[in-house]
Amino acid sequence: MYKVFVYGKPVYLTDDLSFFQHTHHNHKAVYTNADDLGKMIKKIRRSGLISEYVIYSFDLLELWQAFTSLFTVIDAGGGIIRNRKGELLFIFRKGKWDLPKGKIEAGETIADGAIREVKEECGLNQVSLGKLLSLTYHTYTERNRCILKRSHWYEMSVPDGQKLIPQAEEDITEIKWVKPAKLTEIRNNTYRSVADLIDEFVGPALSD
Repeated sequence: MYKVFVYGKPVYLTDDLSFFQHTHHNHKAVYTNADDLGKMIKKIRRSGLISEYVIYSFDLLELWQAFTSLFTVIDAGGGIIRNRKGELLFIFRKGKWDLPKGKIEAGETIADGAIREVKEECGLNQVSLGKLLSLTYHTYTERNRCILKRSHWYEMSVPDGQKLIPQAEEDITEIKWVKPAKLTEIRNNTYRSVADLIDEFVGPALSD
């Protein structure tokens, strides 16, 4: 199964028939093939009544290849960053709390790009890379191009004492460390993909 935030709405692409059958009233469950997928994506973008979609096909690989062919795919890297106190690092950009991440540049590995972006966005000098935790997907439109961003999220840690400097040219206006038990403010004003990461790797109970 793939979960993609298509213009802000969760869309599940799956070949699991049981997942397709157990949808509730604010889901739209659809059987489709590769040829019809482009029309379906346009409907998802326009629809304001359905909160989530499930797109089912017998062949998940074919469905995923057809889906990605509709977009320009861009890789990004970022971090779920902790300090020695166990606090998590968040940035505030364009009215929402977010985790630091950015596009991978030509010639660099995704891991190197993730470290570079975290350093640049937060003004950090030392960042230690841990394991790859998750991939998230979301779409958006830029200069009349439909973009699918594939974000690679790494576990990261930083030593104490480093000054946090928001990267103003990236519209970052605030950076702060947040205790896991104090994540309500973040979850109330963040993207659903970030909330999913918090739930998966920090825990929903801690963030209430």
